Amino acid sequence: MTAALTELTRTDDVDDVDDLARPQHHPSSNRVGVLATVRALTPMVRAHADAIERGRRLPPAVFCELLEAGMFHLLAPRRFGGREVNVLTALEALEAFAAVDGSTAWVLMINNNAGMIPAFLEEAAAAEIYADDPTAVIAGALVPSGIACSVRGGYRVSGRWAFASGVEHSAWVVAAGRVDGGDVRAFVVPAEDVTVVDTWSVSGLRGTGSHDFEVHDTFVPARRSFWLTDRPAQPGALYRFPIRSLGAAAIAAVTLGIGRGALDALTELAGTKTPTMTSHALRDRPYVQTELARAEAILRSARTWLFESVRQAWMDVVAGRTVTPHDQALLRLAATYAVERAAETVDIAQRLAGGSAIFTRSPLERAFRDVHTATQHFSVQPTMYEPVGRALLHLPPEGLAL
Repeated sequence: MTAALTELTRTDDVDDVDDLARPQHHPSSNRVGVLATVRALTPMVRAHADAIERGRRLPPAVFCELLEAGMFHLLAPRRFGGREVNVLTALEALEAFAAVDGSTAWVLMINNNAGMIPAFLEEAAAAEIYADDPTAVIAGALVPSGIACSVRGGYRVSGRWAFASGVEHSAWVVAAGRVDGGDVRAFVVPAEDVTVVDTWSVSGLRGTGSHDFEVHDTFVPARRSFWLTDRPAQPGALYRFPIRSLGAAAIAAVTLGIGRGALDALTELAGTKTPTMTSHALRDRPYVQTELARAEAILRSARTWLFESVRQAWMDVVAGRTVTPHDQALLRLAATYAVERAAETVDIAQRLAGGSAIFTRSPLERAFRDVHTATQHFSVQPTMYEPVGRALLHLPPEGLAL
């Protein structure tokens, strides 16, 4: 945890740039305030890590503490009580949580991304989401797995969606589908109209509760529908940042945090373990020293590129410039590369730990499962290299939704 919070990219000046346009900025929403809150919460998350794993979701006590601290609303509009932090601060917070527990960070990542959605709705619809509960959490899926039929005043929506992390503690659920067989729209549905299907029996990220959910012929008023290409209703720079690029970068930040946690665990183990058939501590072996240094270089270099790419895009958005398709493609490349390198880092740490890393009591065992599960997300799979390569060659980036 210490390394994860002390090696963070400096972003204070970015906060200052954003604050010039936001005099209502609350101190608890700046980088220092957010990361201080993260630091205070991580011992609690660490203490519940096994319960999170066993229960396949965040326990109520963990969820409530994170909720009360505002960790589910880092990207939600200030207009409706959210933190609306800058992008880099959000990534740093996710990275730090992931160094302690990958599942907690993943749930926060998904729910925070979904928390941006009210910024794309008209004022009345966004206010409706928070009317009964100002701390309402949003989950869902933007893969268009459902269907919607146009009716007077809105749509009737049906379908089944997968990988809805955090759906069990969310008050609203987003479901995407094709309208009358044509254009894709997303629909914000109250949780009481959603049926959760228990499907989350998996190898890694077990505590995310990423079950399927179903919606059956539910009416959704037009004011609660949107798509990612819609012009945001809220004016903050955050909502002009390319949302798909942010999603990929957030996944990468989680995997980088898992990688950091793995290196921290290995470093601790190396000082206490004497490998079988040897008389020296693990840390005294030249091979371990060399490989640990290589893993550190791999993780730090991937992190630096990701955060610098995000930082440049953020500064462009704050300055009123558009992030070009070329730069968005590079952002996706940096995110995909960071995920691969984070997994490589965990693999090195697990290999160096030897037999100690195969037991479920080892944080390295969980890190291995969690990071390799994260690599399967479609936004950061190796298949992303081809469309990015096409974009770099000034060809249409087929398969890359920017």
